[in-house]
Amino acid sequence: MFTNFSKVLSIALLLVFPILPSRILDSDTQRPKSHEGICSSYIGIVSGFSCVRDYHIAKGEESSVFLVTDKDQKTFIMKVQTKGRRSRLESQMFDKLEGKSYVAQRVAEGTLSDLHVIVMEYGERSTLEVVLQSTDHFSQVFNMFAFFTKLIEGIKAIHETGYVHAGISLRTVVVTQDYEPMIINFTRMTAIGTKDEPKGFEQFQSPEIIHAISLKNEVEYTKSVDIFAAGVILYYMHLNVFPFENYGAHYHSFINTQIKFPEGSSSCFQNVIHRLLQFEDKVLPEDDILNFLNTQVNKKYEFPITNNYCYTLKSNTLTTYVNYSELKETSSFFLFIIGGVVLVLLVSFCFCQICLYFVWSKTSQNVVSARPSEMNIDTTFIDSVNVSRIPGLQKSKRDAKPDTNNI
Repeated sequence: MFTNFSKVLSIALLLVFPILPSRILDSDTQRPKSHEGICSSYIGIVSGFSCVRDYHIAKGEESSVFLVTDKDQKTFIMKVQTKGRRSRLESQMFDKLEGKSYVAQRVAEGTLSDLHVIVMEYGERSTLEVVLQSTDHFSQVFNMFAFFTKLIEGIKAIHETGYVHAGISLRTVVVTQDYEPMIINFTRMTAIGTKDEPKGFEQFQSPEIIHAISLKNEVEYTKSVDIFAAGVILYYMHLNVFPFENYGAHYHSFINTQIKFPEGSSSCFQNVIHRLLQFEDKVLPEDDILNFLNTQVNKKYEFPITNNYCYTLKSNTLTTYVNYSELKETSSFFLFIIGGVVLVLLVSFCFCQICLYFVWSKTSQNVVSARPSEMNIDTTFIDSVNVSRIPGLQKSKRDAKPDTNNI
């Protein structure tokens, strides 16, 4: 009996023993990752900075972000991440973006063991999401479009490196003290034209990303990924809501969604949004967007934006991107005004001609019917002239009585 018990115990141990290491390994993976500590644990990796607070302001799967200041009390963000492909990519992108406008610049960098630390510029006013909740600065249309124009310039600078950001959102755009945009977080950047897993943040993902998610496929990344996300940002800045109600639904339901605008929204704003939030594969080039914003929207803040303002000035590069139905109405109005002016000028000209004709006719009649005495003509001179050649005077001579004194 003891022998049988020993056999049963041995079999039980053999069955349980292989499971124990795996359980230990599983519990080990639940331990905090190396980047999940407090700010003071990492501040020594880069010199010249101090923590604003120990707790992180943002946290991802492979990184934590902290607020730090330099000796001049200027605020920066310190990103602590585990060494790997993302950290190497972000470091390379900072090299490519050095000196570019409206994108964050690297201030310091350091490594320790399996950690990679980057200190980069940060907007003094926090993220765009926070600023929109705490101030009404962008409720003024010109401030909003001025900010958005610079955001597009920052996106263009990124695309010039051959990459797309693939993570543009209200949280990856920060606002400086002067209310200018600064794009941060380059860990999702992907080479243009390459295929990769779907990236980005909910509500900011373009239709091709939604399509790939629904099919569980990879995405071929193009510039439209960032342009679409920028259009969502502009819509949210102006209306404080996202443009798509059924975001995340099936792809075909998503692309059939009509973008809604509240009553009173300017045609100018609607035209910009329709050009940015396209469901086709074609994307409006950044240069055309910037040209449109600078020549027709901003115009150095000289004119107010009205319902028809976008159509008062036409750029050659954007003629094919305007709303033709409203353009037709505006053109008809201007043709009506021009036609009215021409008609008034024509009537005025005819009236003047008629008046001149009557004046000339009256003057001619007076000249023809006037007698010599009325015209102050010297009759002595007339006597010495061949009277027969002067119409109107021949009868006078024939009817004249003879001078009896000379007979």
